Amino acid sequence: MRILVTGASGLIGCHATAALLRAGHAVAALVRSPEKLAAALAPLGVGLGEVEVVLGDLDRPDSIRRGLAGCDGLLHGAGLFSPRRADAPLLERTNVAGTRAVLEAGAEAAAAGGLARIVHLSSILALFPPPGAVQRADDPIARPASMYAITKARAEAIAREIQGRAPLTIVYAASEPAVRQARDAEFAGAYRARPGTRLVRIDDSGHMIMYDQPTRFRDVMRAFLGD
Repeated sequence: MRILVTGASGLIGCHATAALLRAGHAVAALVRSPEKLAAALAPLGVGLGEVEVVLGDLDRPDSIRRGLAGCDGLLHGAGLFSPRRADAPLLERTNVAGTRAVLEAGAEAAAAGGLARIVHLSSILALFPPPGAVQRADDPIARPASMYAITKARAEAIAREIQGRAPLTIVYAASEPAVRQARDAEFAGAYRARPGTRLVRIDDSGHMIMYDQPTRFRDVMRAFLGD
């Protein structure tokens, strides 16, 4: 497969890129900075020349379409975290508008017969707190109060809507240790207040997956490779 990856310079994105290459797939990476991508991939033994670099941004639909040309799959992992109120417009632009732009472009490519699979890396913050003691991938979207979590919930709503008309898998990768160290005060505090809450894997018809293992690139990889 030839797969377009957004967020390839990020923690999960760079590992997913390396793993896709090791599995024999071709990877195109939509990035603003090739230098940042090279720095993220180098510790994993991947050279920049092994990846097709697509210069662009989430707010440039032409660059997204250019990156998708000839692709069989799309991994949308780009996102932004910031607790600074001054960054609220940037969070909205990246996490919400950016998600819509990428996933809509992917849905259009899939409808045209170009994409066989789309994977969106979401966050359990979009579903927290869960309605029951076990957090599930089909839980309703939450109404968080914190700035970052609000944008992830809105992005989740976009992904679920597009999921109804595209081959889209939503992945939530997290763990209890990750929760305890969460930078989102609302989420971390709520989790501590509900110590009985746990995360489970749900794999229903391949559309939504949740893992109870630490956040790792292989959780994302399973959405593509199915193992």
